[in-house]
Amino acid sequence: MVELMEKTLIPSYPDLPLELPEAANSLVYLDKGTAVLDLNGHVCHISGPSFVCVTRGDHAHVLYSYRVEAYTFSFESRLPEQLGSESEEAAARLFDNRDDLYHGVIPVPSESCYILRDTVKRMAVLLQDDPSIQKEAVDSFVSLLATADALRESFLSQANRHVSLRTKVLDYLQQHLFEPLTIDDVCKHFGFNRLYITNLFRKWTGQGIREYLVDERIQAAKRLLSSTSQPVDDIAKKCGFSTSSYFVRQFHLREGCSPTQYRAHCHEGKPLSLYKTDNSSGM
Repeated sequence: MVELMEKTLIPSYPDLPLELPEAANSLVYLDKGTAVLDLNGHVCHISGPSFVCVTRGDHAHVLYSYRVEAYTFSFESRLPEQLGSESEEAAARLFDNRDDLYHGVIPVPSESCYILRDTVKRMAVLLQDDPSIQKEAVDSFVSLLATADALRESFLSQANRHVSLRTKVLDYLQQHLFEPLTIDDVCKHFGFNRLYITNLFRKWTGQGIREYLVDERIQAAKRLLSSTSQPVDDIAKKCGFSTSSYFVRQFHLREGCSPTQYRAHCHEGKPLSLYKTDNSSGM
């Protein structure tokens, strides 16, 4: 029998609501349900199956959880020697290496969740039955660390590809912002189907491509309205709007006033509150 320090690994059985340990390093396997976590100031929306890696020094809070089934395995700041150097290195990557892409949350692909679920449940039972860890429990924990580490690498690789693609798509939209650009033009340029690119873009920005383009064009129009005396019709055309009436309508929807009223505010200092309840769309 291989023994670890008592309470080195502590199983947390399916429970509502989700709780994150504060006094130890913990590998949390969220098998089912959804949760919103605050991990060191980053709000993370997660759903099972996922791993969550929490270190002793993390500021980790559960903002919301729903129908969660999770298992938590906690350990001291250093792993026991029985787990080996490879596990130490995996743990360091999982718990210590945080950056803009990785905050400690690792989604688990559906094809991996069944094997992981069996491993986690078997390990939880072993720990419940015998606090002095058996070799099988040690082997299971090593397997969990290795799997989580491999999934982290896969997740980061995919995330980096998405970041690169996101940058390319946004750059393309900015370069063609004032042209009659369509979603089909974007799809054709990048070789993606319409559903894929629209869903991906909404995930990146929280809005659709058309909505993004209108917002950016409105911002450009506001800069021209505040800094030039160009006619509204000319500004509408210059900023990529098909008609002046469409420009005025979209401007009013977003700013609560017409372009002319916005210009008066910028040039004459008239408060926008005078116009917020004015439903006119005069130019």
